[in-house]
Amino acid sequence: MVVNLSNLLKGPIFEPLQELDQFKSFTVDPELETVVWSNGADLAPEFLKEHLEPNH
Repeated sequence: MVVNLSNLLKGPIFEPLQELDQFKSFTVDPELETVVWSNGADLAPEFLKEHLEPNH
């Protein structure tokens, strides 16, 4: 399963994540259990689960 975020990375917070190096710089906040980036973007596990797609 994969999460395709290509159509979801829009707006001032998420557009910088379209750059691969920026996207790959995520960490997981241990307290919130959320994927986060240094620019303030974050994706909750529930959101990622909702957007799971089969591998092609």
